[in-house]
Amino acid sequence: MSRLEFTIDDRLDGTRLDLALVELNPGYSRRKIRKAIDHGGVYLNKKRIRIAGREVARGDKIFLETAAISLSPPEVKLSLEDIIFQDEHTLVMNKPPFLASQATRAQDQFHLKGFVQKLFLDQGQPMKPILVHRLDVETSGLIIMALTPKAADYYLDLFRQRKIKKEYHAIITPTASFDTLVLEDKLTLPNSQGMVRSDAKKGRMARTDVQLLQHLGDLASEVVCTPLTGRTHQIRVHLAERGYPIVGDKRYGHSEHLRFNRKLASSPINHHLLHARTLRFVPYGQNAEVTLTAPFPPAFGQLKKALEQLRPWPE
Repeated sequence: MSRLEFTIDDRLDGTRLDLALVELNPGYSRRKIRKAIDHGGVYLNKKRIRIAGREVARGDKIFLETAAISLSPPEVKLSLEDIIFQDEHTLVMNKPPFLASQATRAQDQFHLKGFVQKLFLDQGQPMKPILVHRLDVETSGLIIMALTPKAADYYLDLFRQRKIKKEYHAIITPTASFDTLVLEDKLTLPNSQGMVRSDAKKGRMARTDVQLLQHLGDLASEVVCTPLTGRTHQIRVHLAERGYPIVGDKRYGHSEHLRFNRKLASSPINHHLLHARTLRFVPYGQNAEVTLTAPFPPAFGQLKKALEQLRPWPE
């Protein structure tokens, strides 16, 4: 993502925000600048601004996230069937791939919270869900949203105490040569390109337990991953650094992603196959633990069917 920074001079003092940005950056039309503003990708003095007609003053600093200019709404929909659990304090959704969990620097429109609000508003039920954890954009599956501030505090505390048990299903390549793995490394925070890596000196400890579920022919295997910590990209990095990237992971398994799609010309994979399948926790205001399970997105079944029809890749 590219961020452009501008400072308003005397010439543009008192000018509308959108017109000032056109003058400062002639490479973008006024229509594109207004699109970036509408998506939430423009900041005035480090504060996101949504008013194209706002007058700017000498010395103001404007930040433009260029990704917001070409941004399009994700082609995903939420339905009532995606609600896995709901009571007066808690909502658990089955998030589809390609939907961000929360707003990003480039946009604050196309994310789970907004989609959930629209879903319920269409049913005549306005609500203000509070996100208490996240999934990567391409990762599908269970995500908890609190419906009251007290419930949000409760779930944040449960996550800190690691009292919410999570299981993810992933399809990895090549075929697993193990039954179980304990992956434990110190992982860094994401760098400027969003990449995470292991680093014994600069990282924070992360552990993922992995169990083989089934082999999918000679090319891939399905595994169950239990993260005991919650580091960014933890499962993806752990598997990739052990030589088993998740199928479809363009960030940590780019070459393997291309190999799969060359072989699966009739059914290409367009997102990484990592799914938050199961959650076990005690809901706020209740005494008994619940176990929730989310159906898989279509790509899991499509890949399994395609792999059944393939012969092994040549060496």
